[in-house]
Amino acid sequence: MSEKTSNKEMEYFFRQDEQLFILSDYLDKAEKLQFKKGSCIIASCQPVDYLYFITKGIAYHSILTPNGKERIIHVLMAPSLCAESLFFLNEASDSSEQIIAKTDCTIYRFSRDFIDGLLIERPELNKILIDWLCTLSLNAHHQVADDLVKDPRYRVCKFIYKYVLEYGHRLNNNHYIFYGKLSHYDISKYIGINRVSVSTVMRNLEVEGLIRKTNDELEILDMDYFEDMCELPFQCI
Repeated sequence: MSEKTSNKEMEYFFRQDEQLFILSDYLDKAEKLQFKKGSCIIASCQPVDYLYFITKGIAYHSILTPNGKERIIHVLMAPSLCAESLFFLNEASDSSEQIIAKTDCTIYRFSRDFIDGLLIERPELNKILIDWLCTLSLNAHHQVADDLVKDPRYRVCKFIYKYVLEYGHRLNNNHYIFYGKLSHYDISKYIGINRVSVSTVMRNLEVEGLIRKTNDELEILDMDYFEDMCELPFQCI
């Protein structure tokens, strides 16, 4: 499934705020992996001895809750790091978590020895990595806080706002679009509410002229609404 890369196939960036860490110069030091849709990238209890970069496709980092339900904790869309926390902590994945290719994925993986050497050679990268890992931790705290809010409209709107803002394209100041399939079932697994509630909220948002959704696109027609919605106080469970 893997092959050594012999040249710089494409330029990819490790993004932290507006800083860009250009990785293309090092792709020839990495191993190129191809994963088919539905295949497992990181299995439960698997040691993570490589730093993975998704350069094409989408993957889901999910856990299995105590009641047996799958919960998506990270949507990984190229270009994206993959299982970086486990790599830097030098830990195996938990028995309840895994990373699955949602679409066909191309991934480059870097050995621990190479990354350790790179961080010694370029010490300025340590600060970027620390900032990035802190951002992941903060996002996890926000997700826990969102779980305490029982209003389904707020939770769906918060997900759409964050998702399209991070992965979408701005058409104008108040109009964004995301290209790619995003099912109600996937949204429900990410925010932890049932699919019927997600479908009801999405249908209402379309009727109100706030979004437009097809199988392959999601448009936010009024970004200001979603931004304001995410700032409203809501009663917790």
